Amino acid sequence: TMEGEEMSVFSIAVCPYNSNRILAGGMGKIWWSEDRGYTWNHSQRGLPNVPIQSMVCMGGRTNQWLVGTRLGIYISKNSGGHWARTSESIGAADVTVMISILMNPSGSRSRYLTRGKNCILATDAHSGDLLYSFDSGTTWYRYSDWKCRLWSLWAGPNPTDGVLLGGTSSDGLFSVKISDLFSFFKLRHQAENPDVWE
Repeated sequence: TMEGEEMSVFSIAVCPYNSNRILAGGMGKIWWSEDRGYTWNHSQRGLPNVPIQSMVCMGGRTNQWLVGTRLGIYISKNSGGHWARTSESIGAADVTVMISILMNPSGSRSRYLTRGKNCILATDAHSGDLLYSFDSGTTWYRYSDWKCRLWSLWAGPNPTDGVLLGGTSSDGLFSVKISDLFSFFKLRHQAENPDVWE
């Protein structure tokens, strides 16, 4: 437990490659544990004093973490040592959900992202738009042409033939094949980012 601390916890994440590492998002602060919650450290340098609403640990062996706030998305490339805003390109965003998909992992036949790249998907509570990054959270894009407002996301465990589920504000649940989603991303961005796509 986080002894001696009075805090609200707005989000929790477990790193996909290290189940001993747990992140907890508070008010302008990230707590993390390397021993399944027995002891905790905290980080806040560079984070705004607002609730940490969503978090992602990158798949693969990396020290890169992302958090979503009502002021946008922040990235740390050194396990929480320092944070910087990374979502300027998409404007204002209230990021309540973020998920990571490791595309083309070792042994995969994925024909989309180059090996070891993470696609990060997020939702903007202000607009209901889908936010996405296919370079592990460094550059962000906004897709606004959904016929519904997105509120929640879930991705199947297999990036090559899994599905993405999206919960909406008034139109129920929808699903899309992850391969179809990445075909769309590739069509939309291959010309400007040829080194990212296979």
